[in-house]
Amino acid sequence: MAGTGLRVVHTARTTNSQGHERLLDLCVGDITLAESPIDLICVSAFRGDYSPTDTSVIGALLKRGIDVANLKKGSEYMRLPQADTARCWISPLTDREFRRVLCFECTGQAAPSVGEVFRAITEHVLAERTLAEPATETPLDCVRMPLFGTGDGGGDLHEMLGETLRQGYIHLRGGLPVHRLQIVLNELSPQLYELLVLGGLKFGELDREISWKTLKDPYDLFISYRHSEKARVDALVKALERERPNLTSFIDRKQLSVGSFWKVELMEGLANSRAALCIITDDYPASAECVDEFHASMTRNIVRRDPPFLLPVFWLTKRKLADLPTSMRRVQGIDVRGEDPELGKIARSVLDKLPPR
Repeated sequence: MAGTGLRVVHTARTTNSQGHERLLDLCVGDITLAESPIDLICVSAFRGDYSPTDTSVIGALLKRGIDVANLKKGSEYMRLPQADTARCWISPLTDREFRRVLCFECTGQAAPSVGEVFRAITEHVLAERTLAEPATETPLDCVRMPLFGTGDGGGDLHEMLGETLRQGYIHLRGGLPVHRLQIVLNELSPQLYELLVLGGLKFGELDREISWKTLKDPYDLFISYRHSEKARVDALVKALERERPNLTSFIDRKQLSVGSFWKVELMEGLANSRAALCIITDDYPASAECVDEFHASMTRNIVRRDPPFLLPVFWLTKRKLADLPTSMRRVQGIDVRGEDPELGKIARSVLDKLPPR
């Protein structure tokens, strides 16, 4: 993986839902070359196997004195939805040229699970930061990653590049707390020219596909929920509408267009809402979509704390609060007990926190 340098060949400039600039770079060269400190470098590995090889980023890092296997000893796995097929851990902070290492362990093909890497980064930032500290909209300046699972893992380079660019771009737009994301191609790859052409085409497609408009009259509430809890959520929404008949809500099954790329319209709905009501039920954290919506809402809440953007309702019947992901445990919300709580009371508590129009 080591080479003579690192150069940026394509850059996509975009903004997130708060209007902050985000950069997505496609690079070629030595991923381990850093002229200034990099906040996070990502590697992939077979589950529990961090053996360095000549063709892996883990091997290239070891040549620079960074032992990924040793870093694992002080690390902790992130609690993520697809832990059965993909999991990530992030190393403790170091004073090296790469301040932290994220290791992506995947069983099977990596491309379908690459979104877990971006969820792990966001969860790490939201779980670590002190909520009382001054708001910083870009805690991580630069994150660098290769095409996961395409070396010793044997994954398809074209598929992995396309999915990494897509997931990276939409997570940047949705709230990934990173200013610059760099995807690095191996300059020795025999398919390098094809990958560069594909990357250039993909940037154009993403800019056209993943965009949204700003509404003059935003929704009062963006409703984030697990579809398995549709009946309970519908009952709560009706209670909200009884308390405030003119309330407007974005609910995915009502607003999404037929044949639309669901993630884009969800993020558009979130960006055009005055607050996000995240209804955290027992199986809410098991959904990648729900985790993405919660992360995006919490990231926006950090920038706009008063009035709060994120309005969580912890509607747990079997699961304990201590079993939720760290980011969800760190926010104050409405604590609902039992199977059949008084919905009118919950609705009034939500509406009391809703920012004025």
